[in-house]
Amino acid sequence: MTDADDFFGEEDPRPHDFRRANGAPMVRNSDGSGKWDRYARPSGFGHDLDDESALNLWKIDRAIEGVATTPSLAATIAAAVGHKEGRKERRERAIMIGRGEEAADLGTALHAMAHRLETEPDFKAPEPYAADLAAYLMALDEAGLESVHCEVTVCSDSWRAAGTADRIYKATRQLTLPGVPPLEPGQTIIGDLKTGKSLQYSLPGYAIQLAVYADGCFYDVATDERSPFPGDFRTDWGLIVHLPVGTASCELLWCDLEVGRHGANLVREVRAWRKRDDFAYEFEFPTSDEVAVLTSEVYDLEYDVDPDDHSEWRLAMLEWCQQRINVIGTHSDARAMLLRKWPPDIPPLRAGGQTSAQTSRVLDLLDTIESAYSLPFCEGDPRSEWNQGLHSTEMQRGNEPRSNES
Repeated sequence: MTDADDFFGEEDPRPHDFRRANGAPMVRNSDGSGKWDRYARPSGFGHDLDDESALNLWKIDRAIEGVATTPSLAATIAAAVGHKEGRKERRERAIMIGRGEEAADLGTALHAMAHRLETEPDFKAPEPYAADLAAYLMALDEAGLESVHCEVTVCSDSWRAAGTADRIYKATRQLTLPGVPPLEPGQTIIGDLKTGKSLQYSLPGYAIQLAVYADGCFYDVATDERSPFPGDFRTDWGLIVHLPVGTASCELLWCDLEVGRHGANLVREVRAWRKRDDFAYEFEFPTSDEVAVLTSEVYDLEYDVDPDDHSEWRLAMLEWCQQRINVIGTHSDARAMLLRKWPPDIPPLRAGGQTSAQTSRVLDLLDTIESAYSLPFCEGDPRSEWNQGLHSTEMQRGNEPRSNES
């Protein structure tokens, strides 16, 4: 059989991480369509809930110290005053120098050494990191835990997140968990190794991160295939391993994954909230009286009369119109509107001379103004009688309808 090193060379070219799109991991859709989905990173899933006020002040302090202690950086910033290009890089450079690049690099290096220590039997921890790594192994041994998976790529479809989980630990003895059945020998839990100096501001985000991982599955970045976690995997609690670099000490902390899931749900709600666009609507000014009159519905009774010339109908309507005009005249706004909207081709009713068509237009105008100003409706509307045919020729002559009696 051909040796793998002979085939691949000194470095395995097969992928060890997710494909990325602007830093976001890409995973194959699980529906078999072959499409790619862009997921979030579990390590940053909880950032939406972080109270970053203290962290921002810390970054400002570090940036100030970085500029003050590095003349070349100060000169670079001074030369770029007023220019946005490269501002992010200069800012991050100042923070990195102020916090101490060496300290950050040491933490990353210690993390990598712990991985090699647990996966390479011949690896020997170099000084001065041997004491830190020894503390890590001793803490696991005393607790009855061992690493069964290190730096594994995980996909959580329920949270649409993917990343690399630090550890999956297996219990070698029964371990007490807070308020729930104990962790039995052979059962496994998700774990996270942290090498920073303090966890003070980061624990909420770590709880969310572990919960997201625990709700996922293994994801092979070489084949884009998913596979389940071990059957004895616990999803109620996880483990945070705090191994601060240079202290030769290691602290183990149980992490309640239900608390983490609660935070993850809040993150989901916050992100949905930020995508909303219905926070405000255009203000609509109240409709002016003039516009109300012009746009109000016209109540047309469709008089059953010949519009050419019906003097009796016209006289009856004009008398009733004048009564309504007198009522409108007692309301200043309605009176002013009637004067503004009175058709210029129709003479005032007291002047006479209106045609039947003009009288019909006056009726429409009065209906509209009374509706716009909610004026009381004048009683005795003669239109009803005319529409019902009660003004037939016989009735106009004063004759009563004949009875059928002989």
